[in-house]
Amino acid sequence: MFLALTGTLIVMWLNPIYGRICTPKDVIARHLEDAPNAWKLMEEIKGKFYLVYHSQGSTFRRTFPCLNAMRYGQATQAPKGATFQYSYLSGRGFVNYHKHVKLDRKDDAYRHYNEFSMDLSNGPDKNLQDFQVIYTDYEDCVLFWSWKLGYQVWVKGSYLKDKRKVPPLCSLLYELLAQGKKHVV
Repeated sequence: MFLALTGTLIVMWLNPIYGRICTPKDVIARHLEDAPNAWKLMEEIKGKFYLVYHSQGSTFRRTFPCLNAMRYGQATQAPKGATFQYSYLSGRGFVNYHKHVKLDRKDDAYRHYNEFSMDLSNGPDKNLQDFQVIYTDYEDCVLFWSWKLGYQVWVKGSYLKDKRKVPPLCSLLYELLAQGKKHVV
C-alpha cells in the first residue's frame, strides 16, 4: 500500500497540469477530487479556526501562540473578499485584530480562486502575503501554503474540542508535503 501511494505521488509530482509546469504542491492539489475553491471556502467557512502546526518559522509560535481566525461578517461578491478577526494569546490576554482578506489565483492552471491574500502590516508599508489553499474539506480543515510559514494546518475549534486531533486527510497531506517539518502552535 505504501509503495502504491508513494508511486502515485511521484507520478503526480513529475506530471505537469494541462501542459503547464507546476510545483509538487500544485500537482497534488489538482489531483485531489476538486482543486480548492477559495471563494467557496470563504463563503462557507463558519466558526473559529486554529493554526495547529506549520512547517517553517520555528519562532512564530512564541510570537503568536493560540493563533486563531474567524470570518467577521459576510463575504463580499465584488471584489471577492471578507474581513477576518485574528486573535492570539499575549501576556495580557488575547489580542484581536481585523484584516481584510482578498482572493487571488496562483496561475491559470486553476479554474477557481485558490489563494487568500492579505496585508500583514500594521503601518504604512505594505506586507502582502498570499496563502495558497492546498486542500480543504470546506468544514473542519484547511491546508495552506505561504512563503513565511510554509505548509499550515488550520482546524475548526469545535472539531478540535470534539475529536482532539487533526482530520486524517489534512494530517496525511501535511505529512507528505512538509516532510517531517512540524512546528506546533
